[in-house]
Amino acid sequence: MSRKRRVRWAVIALAAAAAAGMAAIAAQVPAQSALPVWTARLATAEPPAAPASPARIDPSSLRRGADPSVPYLRHNTIRDGPVAVRAPAGAHSKLWEVARGYLVLNGGGRLTYVSRHGDQQLLGTKVYTVAVSPGLRRVVWGSYDDPSFGPPVHLTVADTVDGRSLGRRTFHQVRWATTVERDRVMLATSFAAPAPATWWWHPGHARLHRIARQAALGADLPHDRMTFSIGNPDAFCNRVARVSHPHATLWRSCRRIPHQWSPDGRHALATHSYFDDTGTDYWAVLDGATGRGLSRAAGRLDWNAVWEDSRHFLTSAMGEDGNAAVVRCDLHRHCERASRLWQTGWTEWPPFYVGPPVLLALN
Repeated sequence: MSRKRRVRWAVIALAAAAAAGMAAIAAQVPAQSALPVWTARLATAEPPAAPASPARIDPSSLRRGADPSVPYLRHNTIRDGPVAVRAPAGAHSKLWEVARGYLVLNGGGRLTYVSRHGDQQLLGTKVYTVAVSPGLRRVVWGSYDDPSFGPPVHLTVADTVDGRSLGRRTFHQVRWATTVERDRVMLATSFAAPAPATWWWHPGHARLHRIARQAALGADLPHDRMTFSIGNPDAFCNRVARVSHPHATLWRSCRRIPHQWSPDGRHALATHSYFDDTGTDYWAVLDGATGRGLSRAAGRLDWNAVWEDSRHFLTSAMGEDGNAAVVRCDLHRHCERASRLWQTGWTEWPPFYVGPPVLLALN
């Protein structure tokens, strides 16, 4: 069997395994994976259409720019400006920056703290949900005991500066950590739960304070925004509200989602509310106050996209020639490469997207 054919079947096998894993927990999709939706100002209307779709991003044809200025993981090494430290070896799935270091989650659910000096500490196994505070000083994670991923689940809050545990609680229904700040954690059921709801949990207090009888899919505390799932879960419809006033709907949509607000809050990144594949085919820049589409970058793109600063975002892209790279785009859909090219050995479909061996920090 040729190398190309071996690569092809390896990719298909990985995609099939991922699909099987997702099917096994379809009724309990993590809140942060159930993609929230950003829309226009009128609560009953869809947002205006974005400008005409631009040409698809081809990493091979882009000029090479600077490396990402956010932390990223490549070949078991976390790189953050001049800092380069070893991460635990394995198939990494998520990366976060925290005070004095980083958190790495691998595909097996092992959550590890890595200091900027390279020290490592295993925080948990079978971890299914993680949230880091905007100030990077708090982290909450949830783990489970049942191999089939079911309750009970255990939520732990810790200080990322000194490593102190600030609270731990066992729940007999799956709870997802949506966000965390100094003295409270936002928890939500699955959006597909029979009785969806969202609460504030104050570690050390016995009772939860219910925010709404809907599941929160995401929250941005600095910009006072949160997103709830509404209606039939299969329709992927959502409403956006203020964290400070969660019962009043600001916008709603069934088409696209906010992924992150820019550091200055003026713009948001959005993509499909549902796209059944390994990646997405566009990322849109929206007006952060109205949800109006401003520009769009199209192609075979990663589901993850992060703001590098208030005028640029990073994501990964794969070309029709099989070359993949991290790309940097501005608010006007001008893009450049932010990494070397990697040949994935894949040019067909499915899967739609096969990315480079680079993991960008989610925050």
